[in-house]
Amino acid sequence: MGKVEVFKSVEHEWKDLESTSDYSLKHFNKRKHFVQIWQGESLAYLQTDTTGIFKAVIDTSADFIIKVYPQSPIFSAEFKFDAGVYKDTLDLRISDERLAVYRDSLREPEFHKKYSMKQAELDFNNGKYQLLAYLTDWPRPEYTKNIRRIENEYNVTFEYFADHPRERIRIMYRYNQVMKKLLGIEGEVWR
Repeated sequence: MGKVEVFKSVEHEWKDLESTSDYSLKHFNKRKHFVQIWQGESLAYLQTDTTGIFKAVIDTSADFIIKVYPQSPIFSAEFKFDAGVYKDTLDLRISDERLAVYRDSLREPEFHKKYSMKQAELDFNNGKYQLLAYLTDWPRPEYTKNIRRIENEYNVTFEYFADHPRERIRIMYRYNQVMKKLLGIEGEVWR
């Protein structure tokens, strides 16, 4: 038996940063999901029920692969299981990150192209250490102090944006998450 579940890649107290709304996530998880199980030369096509549950007979003495939405560029996921590692229930959790990136890239294509997660890696590899921030009318002293500390401690510059619709904020956040990881910065940048 297995269970397919879509989960939020970003959960945050600031709802604008969340990758998917609770309503959308609930909707995704009530859908019937398409599943393929590959074991040796054998292929089985299955569909979950509306709770994400599917049942299949699997030979636990051999390796197997489960693919969920194999044709989808957004939701496809592949799970590999080694022989003997099988549990009673296989939890197949799929991140909504590709959906969130896709959705934001459609609404802000130029901004996404310039500040995608992949671009953050390229910028880092090219020695362009920057983080993205948005301007506010009255920044809190703690915010300004944190920005200055990060600039000095990590030799990074900040690029500021005055216009910050929700999609751009999420794109900026994802860019920053990649850059922060590569630079070794822990904690929030925008606090």
